[in-house]
Amino acid sequence: MEDDQSLGSNSSSPLRGDKDSTTDPQQISIDSNKRKINETARSTEPIDVKRIKENYRLLATDRTIIVDAAPAAVTITLPKVATMANRTLEFKKIDSTANAMKVEPNFPETIDGAASVSKTSQYDCLRIKADKKSNVWWVV
Repeated sequence: MEDDQSLGSNSSSPLRGDKDSTTDPQQISIDSNKRKINETARSTEPIDVKRIKENYRLLATDRTIIVDAAPAAVTITLPKVATMANRTLEFKKIDSTANAMKVEPNFPETIDGAASVSKTSQYDCLRIKADKKSNVWWVV
């Protein structure tokens, strides 16, 4: 795993007690495709933080979006609620400009009854949850 950035230890010293580090199911690395890998089971899952600077259509694998709207306002378009059932998403605007971070659902879906939600202050956050039963996004 020479391309991997290890979060655990691959050395001969154990991670905990007398356990051998190669058999510890808690050992995790990041591979060259930026996926978390459980060293024992070799399972993968997407990294859940993405940083953007331009308009973006959210993917089903996205969880947390960090927005730098310094170059221009950024609009994030959500997938249909039905495809994101009970998923919670987080958005954070990190730049100090007045440019907006705008999150908008697919019409006619809403976020707390609104057609979109905008944030303009540095470090503003938005956390929403998909409610498939009601076919809406809720701010939580």
